[in-house]
Amino acid sequence: MAKKQLKSLYFPHDGNSRSDLKIIKLRQKYGATGYGWYWMINEILFEQKTGKLPLSQLHDILEWELRCYDEDTKEKLHNFIKDSIEVFKLYTVKDDYFFSTRMLDNIKIRIEMSNKRKNAANARWSKVKEENLKEKDIEKEFRG
Repeated sequence: MAKKQLKSLYFPHDGNSRSDLKIIKLRQKYGATGYGWYWMINEILFEQKTGKLPLSQLHDILEWELRCYDEDTKEKLHNFIKDSIEVFKLYTVKDDYFFSTRMLDNIKIRIEMSNKRKNAANARWSKVKEENLKEKDIEKEFRG
């Protein structure tokens, strides 16, 4: 049985994000663990069709995805999420959803690029189909 290949999704990652003032503050308080959580949360958000997580399920989803099993780690994660919203301003909560405005912009760009590529492919194949029909018409006239 053939293996199903997973589609790799890409989003921009600034090569110097660790030097961003917001990220420096995050790293000062939460260290490399917090920095890892930040990027893992961004990946999770990017995988969502809407780029958002429902606030009512946020802690459960992130506890599972970030493998926070013991109560101390869960509490650290909850504090991290709160600080990421209120102190570091890396995430936003609006209309009962948790999201990153930057990630929403990245998703929008990906969708626009995908649509442009799809339209270009459709235009190309329409042209090929049209050329094939013309060739068939010419062959009919030549034979007829």
